[in-house]
Amino acid sequence: NSLINKLLIPHPMKRLSAQFISLIAGIILLAPGAKAVSYSLSNNDSLVKGCSGSIEILIDTEGANVIAGDTTMLYNGSEITVNQLSIGTPLPMQAFNQINAGQLKLSGARLPFSGTFNGTGTLGYINFTPSLTANSGTINFLDDLQIENNMVDENIQNTLTQTVSKTYNFADRYNVEVDGVGFCTPD
Repeated sequence: NSLINKLLIPHPMKRLSAQFISLIAGIILLAPGAKAVSYSLSNNDSLVKGCSGSIEILIDTEGANVIAGDTTMLYNGSEITVNQLSIGTPLPMQAFNQINAGQLKLSGARLPFSGTFNGTGTLGYINFTPSLTANSGTINFLDDLQIENNMVDENIQNTLTQTVSKTYNFADRYNVEVDGVGFCTPD
């Protein structure tokens, strides 16, 4: 048991203690930043086939101070026709707003000198018309949480950790044979 062996080959308990301390320190350092900053879609139980309706793209910063956000979503054009995509109030400076076949892109930012946004709110609104033949339609956020979907904080760090897609059910119209005002009430 030379001094060199004692220095080079630490005691197993010392090695375990060092690993345990490193693990606890890592958890303590990472825990405060572990927030579930998210995009999700609002509920709408009154969507009717062939009649326009709207849903919201919701944001929840979970305490993060955000200055900008981007989102990209996919939809099936045989289920819904998107009529309009518009920006909400938390990030009111619209950078882009695109409706392409089967894809929606919306980007917003805080106005200069308006500070950050912290809390829950509406990033944007999607107005669409369900198909006369579809019973439901799904709007999916792309899986990418870095480029296509992100929420940037005051330190220019992406804080987005989650997106929640949604499937909407469509009710039958009162009279599918007649198209006109008043027929967009559910049957």
